[in-house]
Amino acid sequence: MTSANIQILLSVLEIFCFLLILGVYTRTRKQRKRLRAEREKLTEILSTSPCGYFYFLPNGVQICSRRLAVLLGIYENNPSFEILLKKISAESQIALKEAVFQLSSTGKEFVLTVSNASGSLRLNVQGIRASTLEGKVLADVLWFGDETDLLAQNEIYSDELKTYRLRDELFQRALDGLPFAFWLRNQDLSLAYCNKIYVKLAKVKDEAEALKKNVYLPYEGENKMGAKLLAMTAKTSGEEKSEKGSFIVDKKSKLMQIYELPMTFKEKEMERFTVGFTRDIQNEENLKESLDSYLKAQYQVLGALSSGIVIFDANAYVQFFNKAFCELWKLSEEWLVRAPSYAGILEKLREKRLLPEEGNFLKFKHKELENFSTLSSLQEDIMYLPDGHIYKRTMTPYPLGGVVMTFDDVSDKISLERLYNTQLANQQSILNQFSQALLVFNEEGRLKLWNSAYETLFNTTADFLKTEPLLIDVLQSQKSMLCSSDDIWDLLSQKILNALEEDSLLDLNLISDKKVCLKTFRLPDGGLLLRYE
Repeated sequence: MTSANIQILLSVLEIFCFLLILGVYTRTRKQRKRLRAEREKLTEILSTSPCGYFYFLPNGVQICSRRLAVLLGIYENNPSFEILLKKISAESQIALKEAVFQLSSTGKEFVLTVSNASGSLRLNVQGIRASTLEGKVLADVLWFGDETDLLAQNEIYSDELKTYRLRDELFQRALDGLPFAFWLRNQDLSLAYCNKIYVKLAKVKDEAEALKKNVYLPYEGENKMGAKLLAMTAKTSGEEKSEKGSFIVDKKSKLMQIYELPMTFKEKEMERFTVGFTRDIQNEENLKESLDSYLKAQYQVLGALSSGIVIFDANAYVQFFNKAFCELWKLSEEWLVRAPSYAGILEKLREKRLLPEEGNFLKFKHKELENFSTLSSLQEDIMYLPDGHIYKRTMTPYPLGGVVMTFDDVSDKISLERLYNTQLANQQSILNQFSQALLVFNEEGRLKLWNSAYETLFNTTADFLKTEPLLIDVLQSQKSMLCSSDDIWDLLSQKILNALEEDSLLDLNLISDKKVCLKTFRLPDGGLLLRYE
C-alpha cells in the first residue's frame, strides 16, 4: 500500500473516531441533561412536601431542602449537616447526631423530637434509609415536620387528660369512701358505675363483675318492687322513687332506704339515666320502735292519771287524750279518736256551754290557737265555767311539736281556800279588837298573825310583818324600841329568849317610858303566841 493510500486511510479513521466521539459526547450530554431534569423534577416534587428534608448520599453529598432552611433560618448555600446542627438546641444536637450515626452505620431508623436553638420551634424528625429492591443504599433521609402547635396542643390535652384522670380517681376514691351504696345506670338501665358498698351488698367480686353481669341489689322491699322495677319506674316517670328494703349484711338483717333518681343531659333531655343510692335506716327504725314503745308506755301512765290530759300535734290536732279529759269536758272518746282540731274542740265546748263566758268568742279562739306558735314555757291559768266548776289548766310545749294541756278540777280546793281566807280575815279582825299587842308564830317559827296594837306599840310597818319573818328577826326589829346600846341589847335579847323558852313572864321597859309585860302561850298545833300588855 502506498503512502498516499495510508494517508487517506488514517484521515478516514480520524474522521470516524471524531464522529464516534462526537456521538458519544452528544448522547452523554443528552443523558446528563435528562438526569438533571429528572433530579430537578424530583427535587421540586419533594419540595411540595409539608416537611423539610435533609439527606445524605452514599458519595458524601448532603442536601438540605429550601423549606427546612427557611424553617431553621439557614441562609448558607448548600448547608452541611454541621450547619444544621448549630440551628438546634444543644440537647437536641446530641440526640440527633447519635440517631444519624446509628442510621448511617447500621441503617437503624428513628423518630425523635428536637427544638431549635431559641426553643420556639418543636420539630418531629424521622430518619429513614432509602434503598433499592436489591438493598443498595440510595440515601439516608431526615424528614423534619413542624409540630410546634400540635405538640403544644398535645401538651395542653395531656395536662387536661391528667387533670381529668386525677379528678376521675378522686371521684372514684370519694365514691368508694361513701358509707352507703352509690350507682349510675345507663339509658337502658344497665349498670354504668357502682362503688364498693354496692359491690358488697350485691355479693359480687368487684365492680367489673357487677357491670358485666348488670347485677341489681338483692333486697326484700316493703312494696315488693325490687331494684329493677324501682329504677324503671323512676326512669319512666321522671320522678324520684324510693322504698324500704332489708339486706343481709354480715349474716344480719339491715333495713335501708333505696333511692332511684332520674337524670338527663341538656343535649339529650329525652334520654333518661338514673342515679341511685342507699341510706341505712336501721338505727332510725330502732329509735322509732323505742320511741313508739316509750310513747305507748307514757300514754298508759298518762291515761291512768286523774288529771285530764290532751296532747295536740304541731298542727293543733289531737294526738292523745286520757279518760279523765273526756269526763271533765263531757266529750266522747269515739269523737276524740278521730283526732279533731283544737278549734273544733272549742266549737263543741261552746255548744255545750262549757267554756268561760267570753263576749267575743272569735277573738278568744284566735288567742287560744296562738299558743301553738308562741308558747315557749309552762303556762297556767284558771278557767271559771258557767256551771260553777273551776278548772286549773297547765300548758307546756310538747317536745315532738305541739302543746300538752292538763286540766284539774280545783273547785273544792278554791272553795276551801276561800273559806280559809275568810276565817283568817275573821281571826285578824278579832285580834285587832284586843288592846294587847299579839304575835302568832307557826311551828317553824315564822310569823303568821299579828294585830294593829303590835304595830303601834313597836312602831312596826305591816310590809315587814307580811313577809312572815322568823321569830329572831321579829325580836331584832324591836331593838330600837327597847334599848339604844348594842351591849345592853345582847343581854336583853338573851333574857327575852330565855323567858320564851321557859314560858315565864318578863317585864320590859320601852324607851318611850312605857312598861309592858311579855307573856308566852304554847298553841296546840306547835305554834307560839306572844302577848305584850
